[in-house]
Amino acid sequence: MADIKESSHDERTIIELYSVYVKDKYGIELIIEDNGCDNSGEFLEIEKVTKDADFIVNGSLVEVKTIRKKLDMFRLKIHSIEAYVEQKATMLLVSGWKTDNPEFTLI
Repeated sequence: MADIKESSHDERTIIELYSVYVKDKYGIELIIEDNGCDNSGEFLEIEKVTKDADFIVNGSLVEVKTIRKKLDMFRLKIHSIEAYVEQKATMLLVSGWKTDNPEFTLI
């Protein structure tokens, strides 16, 4: 359960840092809204869990994914990818989140 809470906290931190990046680099203010089943990290009963993207950013769905270490290759679950494509969601993927030099990409 602690992993879920930590992951939710990390996702919130990442989307906020991304917002600062976009503001500094492009001068665009992002409006971030919670989306999906829950971003608090609290335990949810299985019937309350959804595949909805984590956030709505300026009207667009965004799913945040993290990889703790830096990896040259990674795998995503096909069912997750299908759900994000169906939602027309963007994935904000951060590699090396728990390192001194994380990198992100948008998919």
